[in-house]
Amino acid sequence: MAYSDKVRQKEYADQYYQNHCEAIKASNKEWKANNPVKVFRGRCQRRASDQKLDFNLSAEWFEERLVAGTCEVSGLPFVASSKKMAPFKPSVDRTDPKRGYTEDNCKMVVWCYNSGKGDNHHDDVMILARALVNKYDNNNHNDRPWSSSSSLLHKHWQEVAECVGADFGSWNHGQN
Repeated sequence: MAYSDKVRQKEYADQYYQNHCEAIKASNKEWKANNPVKVFRGRCQRRASDQKLDFNLSAEWFEERLVAGTCEVSGLPFVASSKKMAPFKPSVDRTDPKRGYTEDNCKMVVWCYNSGKGDNHHDDVMILARALVNKYDNNNHNDRPWSSSSSLLHKHWQEVAECVGADFGSWNHGQN
């Protein structure tokens, strides 16, 4: 293709997008909603490529874990969210952050675990988790996240408690 053809083609594509922007965005949003495994896998594959890491996670690997619906580390249920950093949305964790996205190195976890772990290790997160639990057990429980007066937050923590078999009911929820 000659240079001028490429320029004309880009100009046409830009103009087409400007004229159909809302419809294109809506179509993309619908496709992403109908293809969560492809979207999730594609993002991980792109991240692996950008970081020059191995990638061998199949669509089946993603689907099995998303259908299971729970974090492989904590057992907490995944919560669907379009928010980029929603704490309980699913996230792929690499056990060894220096290695790639391979089946023997990856788990599906809640985003807040993966974010807290970062480039560190599971044991580091466990030290923090134990310290937080010990601190809250030694205090009056008023600063627990489920002590909020928000009924939505209270409902979420009740659902989480039911999923993991915990009894948050004995703690002060700030609910009347």
